Amino acid sequence: MHVLPNGDVLVGGDFDTIAGVPANGLARWNGSTWSAAGMPPASRVNTLMMMPDGSLLAGGGFGSYFPGPRMQRWNGATWTPYGP
Repeated sequence: MHVLPNGDVLVGGDFDTIAGVPANGLARWNGSTWSAAGMPPASRVNTLMMMPDGSLLAGGGFGSYFPGPRMQRWNGATWTPYGP
């Protein structure tokens, strides 16, 4: 779980839906509704961390959608591999 600067909450885990909303391992709660947070199908997010520049790191299993490291960085628009 991670609280964003605007108060929204991100939760990661091993799930496809949350409260009936398709979410693929990462969901966002804005205080009244859940929404997907941009992960591909069959993802599992084990850890979340906000970087000093405001980007988000997610660690977990992403299947063949994200080759390379098991860490992905969200810059507000796209996910990219993070690490060696």
